[in-house]
Amino acid sequence: MLEKAGVISALRFQVPFELQPSFKRDGKTIRAIVYVADAVYFENGEWIVEDTKSPATAAKESYRLKKKLFLFKYPEYTFRENI
Repeated sequence: MLEKAGVISALRFQVPFELQPSFKRDGKTIRAIVYVADAVYFENGEWIVEDTKSPATAAKESYRLKKKLFLFKYPEYTFRENI
């Protein structure tokens, strides 16, 4: 509805962001670390990454670590979190 009203644009869902690429070590491939945002859109001249999490998921160390890595690697995005 916000996109149709012209408030936001370029709305996309389930957008992956690579936090660390895959690599090889000791002959084994280590998978990339990827954060998947619920939504990404353009609003008032800035890119917004929005994520909705339950309190239980938001408390998980894996989510908190991915969030920190995302904030460091992608400072050009405004991060909005709904818990």
